[in-house]
Amino acid sequence: GNLIGRTGGGWLSDRTGRVPGLRAATVGLAACCLMLPVARAAVPVLVLVTMVGVGYGVQSALVPALTADMFGTDNFGVIYGRVFTGWGVAGLAGPQIGARLSDGGDFGDGLLVGAAAAAAAFGLHTWLGRAIPVTTADPS
Repeated sequence: GNLIGRTGGGWLSDRTGRVPGLRAATVGLAACCLMLPVARAAVPVLVLVTMVGVGYGVQSALVPALTADMFGTDNFGVIYGRVFTGWGVAGLAGPQIGARLSDGGDFGDGLLVGAAAAAAAFGLHTWLGRAIPVTTADPS
């Protein structure tokens, strides 16, 4: 899923712009987090988990480009270093929070927190996206 998201996210971004691509990935992640607790059969769970990987891949592809769009390429290393550090902190804290919320083996609460975080991120993309010019590449 991650590979598909990274390559497909770049393709999507070239056609729709970075912010719309990131919004689509975030909505998809929230939807998957809401559907996973009720999915019982192996195939739907596998599809949903794969889609989570796609969403993660899209974000992995678009966040650096969007950071450069917002702040320019001057000092990009320092600026994106801070963004990526925040990503790393979330990568450490998220599983710990999820484990505490799903102590009894039920991952529903942790997935609801994930859906809420994705919804909050969508809100931020919408709010911040107004100040970012839509960037699309010439697909030819």
